[in-house]
Amino acid sequence: MASVERTAYPRFPRLLTPQKLRKLFTPSKDEVEWVAASSRGEDRRLSLTVQLKCFQYLHFFQPAESIPPEVVEHVAVCLGFAPQQQLRYPEASGNGALYRDHDKVRAFLKIRPYSGPKPRAEAVRIARRASSVVNTVVDVINALTTELVIKDYELPSFSTLHKIAEKEHEAAEQAIFDGVERKLTNDQRRWLDELLISELSNWQTRYNELKRSAKKASRQHLDELLEQLGWLESLPDSDSLLEGLTQPRLKYLCDLATTRDAGEMKDFSQAKRHTMTLALIRQMRVRARDDIAEMFIRRLTACHNAAQEELKELQARQRELSEELVAKLERVLELLAEDLSDEETGKRVRELLAPHGSLDQLRADCEAIRVWSGKNYLPLLRKPFNSWRAPLFRMARAVEFGSTSQDKSLIDALQIVLANQGSPRFQCNK
Repeated sequence: MASVERTAYPRFPRLLTPQKLRKLFTPSKDEVEWVAASSRGEDRRLSLTVQLKCFQYLHFFQPAESIPPEVVEHVAVCLGFAPQQQLRYPEASGNGALYRDHDKVRAFLKIRPYSGPKPRAEAVRIARRASSVVNTVVDVINALTTELVIKDYELPSFSTLHKIAEKEHEAAEQAIFDGVERKLTNDQRRWLDELLISELSNWQTRYNELKRSAKKASRQHLDELLEQLGWLESLPDSDSLLEGLTQPRLKYLCDLATTRDAGEMKDFSQAKRHTMTLALIRQMRVRARDDIAEMFIRRLTACHNAAQEELKELQARQRELSEELVAKLERVLELLAEDLSDEETGKRVRELLAPHGSLDQLRADCEAIRVWSGKNYLPLLRKPFNSWRAPLFRMARAVEFGSTSQDKSLIDALQIVLANQGSPRFQCNK
């Protein structure tokens, strides 16, 4: 049975500080006037006010002897009565006076009592609807508590809510498990059952192999990662078998399966065991793809970073060359400033720029500076990419790419690249 402490079912705070008492249990002016008009005598007014404030906080009536004495004393002081820590009802009336207070509070707050078949039917509908969405009995109880309060129903006991929530939760789960079980073929059922059988060679079940997470995404473990994904892809198509289940439900079933070993899985019913295993297969397949995608992104990022660093090194080396060219340009300007004939000036400029009779080296220096002077490092990607070319293609084939918009041009380009992996001279023209 779920613990009430784990749910949203109302209960008195463990520690009632003066601040909480003032905030939660101080009657308003209208409430004080209503109490004065509805009862006579200090004991009756105190009891009715305490029942009113406690119901507003709990949404159900607490036995008089279970009401914290701090609450009784605080309300008594607020009403201007002598401090007391316990409600006093006339013994001659039995529980009549207490029940009359309950009826008065219900009428004042327009609360419907939880009695008869109608409130129970409403609670069952709420629990059934919640069970199709949430994963645990605690979540169903929380939904029940919230909905009944919104609908102005008096809350029943926690045990009553728990029984309803547990029954509807089990029915909803069983419907899911039975629906998945009906989709399985006999071969798939047999294969799922064989996962829990230990292999004599290593005394391990394939179920443990299924739960094994891939190692850190690195080149060293790439083969193992791709092998793990390949094995997971060969297993029954869990996506189609689990179609219709919400993501929170799938995660809940996967987490449940992850925390159980093969022996504990055998304790579940066949339908539940098979559904949990399929949810685990689906999640491990997603995780393996995510690991490969992460490795793919990291590796491409590393290639770009390496190309950018090489560009910075090239530009650093070319600063000296640029200074030499600027010095030559200054020398040309000096020659032009001298009082020489055009023929002599041209001759001396040529000797300066082409001392060996050829301008090829000067042209090459100028071209290098022009090419690498900007931020375009893409021509330098080839070197870092080549060492990872084969692994990147393997990862690209293992991961399913999709476009985040209606523009599919990048996906189309990737498909062309993958189709021409073995064509070293392939060129893609615009």
